[in-house]
Amino acid sequence: MQLWYNNVPLHSLGTIEGGGQHWAPDPDATAPQRAKVTLKVRLHFIQISFGANRVQVDAARAALRVPRAILRWVNEATSAEYLNREVAIGAYDWPDDGKGNTRHQWIVLEFAWHEQDKTVPYLTATWRRSMSPPAVAPQLTLGNVSRFSEGYSAARYSPLRSARSGANGRVSLAGQFLADTTKPLADRAAAWSRSKSSG
Repeated sequence: MQLWYNNVPLHSLGTIEGGGQHWAPDPDATAPQRAKVTLKVRLHFIQISFGANRVQVDAARAALRVPRAILRWVNEATSAEYLNREVAIGAYDWPDDGKGNTRHQWIVLEFAWHEQDKTVPYLTATWRRSMSPPAVAPQLTLGNVSRFSEGYSAARYSPLRSARSGANGRVSLAGQFLADTTKPLADRAAAWSRSKSSG
């Protein structure tokens, strides 16, 4: 297991032990596809003295002073990349086992981010303004539609006759414009601005 946080190779400072991942779905019933993911690892330092370990620990803590940065996770055995995205670093522990001259120290780290399925259970919809010729009109993608309804109503010249004086149709859509959470906040804000201006 190899981890880079804020471009610092944590695995080169010590030995990384995976502590597992945890998924916590958001309670919002309208977005069941969104979940908070946490990755816990333990970084072991085994040097000739406590002082030598402290140098390695301080180097790791210097990288962890940045609250949000890119975390890259690679399986060194297969070269498979499991993660390469911005995450938030949580509070971390540096346990003291009471042995001031110990040659084994460690810190427990927790990284967190959000994952979401951008297709399920959403519908896709587009809208094009009525123009002539139709191909000239720009097509607008309406994001991810989670609720859809349609209706029809007709007005008659007389309640005693079936001839209609007019008819109306209605389509109502509700949903979300989901940002790509793997991109920096500035890029997500720019994408949101473009979606609003297109509407």
